[in-house]
Amino acid sequence: MLHLLLGRAKTGKTTRLYQAMRENGKHRPQVLIVPEQYSHEAERRLCQELGGGASAWAEVLSFTRLYHRVLTETGGLAQPMLDGGGQLLLMHQAVHAVSSQLTLYAKPSQKAAFLEHLLATRGELKSYCIQPQQLLEAGDNAPEGEGQRLRELGLDVDTSVFTVEQAKEAFLRMKKEGCRHA
Repeated sequence: MLHLLLGRAKTGKTTRLYQAMRENGKHRPQVLIVPEQYSHEAERRLCQELGGGASAWAEVLSFTRLYHRVLTETGGLAQPMLDGGGQLLLMHQAVHAVSSQLTLYAKPSQKAAFLEHLLATRGELKSYCIQPQQLLEAGDNAPEGEGQRLRELGLDVDTSVFTVEQAKEAFLRMKKEGCRHA
């Protein structure tokens, strides 16, 4: 159950909090949620106020640690994440797959800096819920130079999304088959 203690400074809120934790700790585990910068001090005060055995039934969590705890217990961290190098390799593979259709980005697409920029652009497009198909359509409706850029960007992003999905499927298939390195 969540209880909020509100009041002005130096009115006994913290003392009351530790008293309540001491009383309720005998019945169920206690969690004190604090800002990141206060977690170490709160842990020390918890042990000071409740004694050394308090760690068996009480703990201090920052918001970040709470987030990770929830993901760990609900299986949210079980999904493998692709690091920056892996994303760069997949983007290279995706751009290479459509290189014959590129004119404006044909030469720059061979450089790592361009691929990194393309990854950042893909992330930004995703955060604004812009689909690759929308870029392709906008490219068809825009003036030629700008339209070509939008079409090629849409093609690159669309292919990279497809490549990432293929990689996920391959990983899951390998994991299901019992491959040790998946």
